[in-house]
Formats: sequence, structure tokens, C-alpha cells
Amino acid sequence: MARFEAYGHTATGPVREHNEDHLLLDRYVKNRGRMTLWLDADDEALQSVGVLLAVADGIGGASAGEVASQLALRTLERHFHGVTKAAPEAFVETLRDAIQRANDTVLQAAASRPEWARMGCTLSGACLTPHGYWVFNAGDSRVYRLRNGLLRLLTLDDSATRMAMDAGQLSQDQAEQSGQRHVLTNHVGLASFQCRIEPGPELRGGDVLLVCSDGVHDLLGESRMEALCAADDAPLERMGQALLDAATAAGGHDNQSVILLRLHEDSAG
Repeated sequence: MARFEAYGHTATGPVREHNEDHLLLDRYVKNRGRMTLWLDADDEALQSVGVLLAVADGIGGASAGEVASQLALRTLERHFHGVTKAAPEAFVETLRDAIQRANDTVLQAAASRPEWARMGCTLSGACLTPHGYWVFNAGDSRVYRLRNGLLRLLTLDDSATRMAMDAGQLSQDQAEQSGQRHVLTNHVGLASFQCRIEPGPELRGGDVLLVCSDGVHDLLGESRMEALCAADDAPLERMGQALLDAATAAGGHDNQSVILLRLHEDSAG
């Protein structure tokens, strides 16, 4: 029998005063601490509703960014899990609708109070269904797949440097050093908001999905992250803690959030 193991951890980091990140594990929205979730592949919740794993990194500073990321994930969770699905296409249709409702909620809240004006958040994650999984992304939080010690990036940053790279104006190395790499061209909280939703590549037993905010991937870079995650069979809590500890050692100037999901398959599977 196949099983999924999920681990999430979010921390303020040593520099910031507030954690503007939130993470979502199934129905739990968290702004601090860690949790682990186990789920059989034939679990009723997965088969009829689906499971969400997501990271939202707040934009707008202090309380505004924290409000936006919490509102986005709570709205996403409520509207996704509130619908029982049957046909395969119902999962992605419900996900798309729930994400749009999250954006609408953040926009309405931002218009309601001057101190929340222009607040928003990134949104990246995976939606598990009985028919495979979907990867979604807006902003510069990321989703990776780890297999045999190698990371594969499954999302594209919505950033000024990504646009410049696509136009052939910057190389990968130049983009990583650019002062424009944190300038976002798309995120939750914009009237022009769009969320990229794509089917995820095959998962095999032992594979790990990694969802993280830029407080992790921006400070570490993919080669360092790959080295920290090289032992595919390491406990997820140890892997997640190693990523956060390394981000702290690298300066820790941003909030730090990771979600790790591993597919376990027994010998009969």
C-alpha cells in the first residue's frame, strides 16, 4: 500500500520580527512551528476531496503581509475542501476556483483598510488527487521534485529577472545576482493575478516534493539545497530542519518555510 508522508515547518528566522509566511498542510494553516501528516493513498479524504500542500509568503510588510498570506490560504482551504469531487477534471476546476477566490478575498481586504493597501502574497504548492497531482504557482515561492538526490524545479518564478532571462537579456548567473530578482510581476492580491496550474510529473516510491519560500531557496541556491537533501531516505523532519538551519547560517534575513512530501511504497506496491 502506498502512503504519503508530509512535513511542514515555518519560522520567522533570526532577523525579521514577524513571520509573513503561512503554510497549509491539508486543512491546517500554520504561521509557526512544524507538523507531520501521514495519509494512505486510498484514504477517503484524498479519494473524494483531495489534499493541498501550499506555502504563501506575505507582501506588504509586517502585519499586512502576514494577513494576506493567512487570508489566501484559509480561503483556498475552505473553498477547495468544501467540495466533494468525482470526475478527474473536478479537482483542478475546484482548485482553480478556490485560488481565484483567495485572490478576490485578499483584494477585498486590502481595499477595506488603509494599512493593508497593496498587500499580497506568493502562492505555491501541490494538490494531491486520486488521478495524480497538480502543481500551482504565482510569485517566487517554488516547488521542486527530489529523486535520487537530484532536484528538479517544477515552477517558474513570476519575477522581473525571469522575464529578462526569457527575453535573453540575463543569464542564470546574472539573474541570481540581480537586485531585481525579488521584483514580482504576479502574485495574489493583484487585479491582473494569474496562477499557473500544471500536472506534476510522475512520482515514484521514495520521491520527495519540496515546497519552499524564497527565504530558503534564495539564500541557499539549488546546488546547496540538493546537497542538503541528497539522502533521499533521510527523515523529512531532519531534511526540513537542515534546510532551515542552513538558511539561517546563510544570513536568515527572511522568513523560512518548507513543506516536504514523500511517497512511500511497500515491497508489494
